[in-house]
Amino acid sequence: MDKFHAVPRWKSPGVAIDASKAKGKTIFIVPIFSALPYQQLLNGGVKAAAKAVGIIVKEQTNQGSPAQWAQGVEQAIAQKADLIALIGAPDPRLIQPQLKKAKAAGIPVVVGNLVNEGTPAFDNVTMLTLPRYFEAGALRRGRMGADARALATEYDVRPPDPTLRYSALSGGNQQKAMLAKWMQTKPRVLLLHEPTQGVDVGAREQIFGMIRDAAAGGMSVICCSSDYEQLAAICDRVLVVGLGRIVRELTGSEVTKERITEQCYHSVDLALELLRATEVHG
Repeated sequence: MDKFHAVPRWKSPGVAIDASKAKGKTIFIVPIFSALPYQQLLNGGVKAAAKAVGIIVKEQTNQGSPAQWAQGVEQAIAQKADLIALIGAPDPRLIQPQLKKAKAAGIPVVVGNLVNEGTPAFDNVTMLTLPRYFEAGALRRGRMGADARALATEYDVRPPDPTLRYSALSGGNQQKAMLAKWMQTKPRVLLLHEPTQGVDVGAREQIFGMIRDAAAGGMSVICCSSDYEQLAAICDRVLVVGLGRIVRELTGSEVTKERITEQCYHSVDLALELLRATEVHG
């Protein structure tokens, strides 16, 4: 047990580099979605490490829109950055013109968490119901493809082509395909994490409608999100968490973007108050 309680030791995966050679250089970060807590933590770590060796870090703030990713790369080029880092990156094909401009300007682009090419989109969508497509030990891909097209039509995934790879779909269509994958199994509880991250306004409203319809049909939907406007639009009840504790419950008329924002802003203070109260009465 002592081994598991000990502080982990980090081992370098390779030969150390001399970071002092990059002193005075500028890294321009374009995150996939600035409001995500893990994104903020990651970027904070990058900035702290860069500051220690004299590297300048700038960041483009965005809400997960491809147009803002493109704008961030354009801004980095205009400011003559030495390196562009796409953190939690989208599929680079969505911003090809900007990447070509960066290459022409001699600015390298580093892509983190690239969307995986993976299997065809609707092979993935029908994966949960795969047993129904086996007959006499053979996979009936014709039936599988027909059902995939039907799901694509029902959930308005465009284009409804079962042969396309998941990464070839836009952000909104990727999310709709993922909802189709799970909702076809009619689960009692559906857990969603940032369901409209990186999608356009039209797809966002469609996804909201799908979630509302599922809830109206008796499905329990739990949505974990840092998008307060989204929470206000689809939730009947919002639980605010601070330091691992539920610090506030909002229902009815309190479920507004402004009220959620206010309570999240004060979540750590509320958690500390609860902790002190527990210590006093414990």
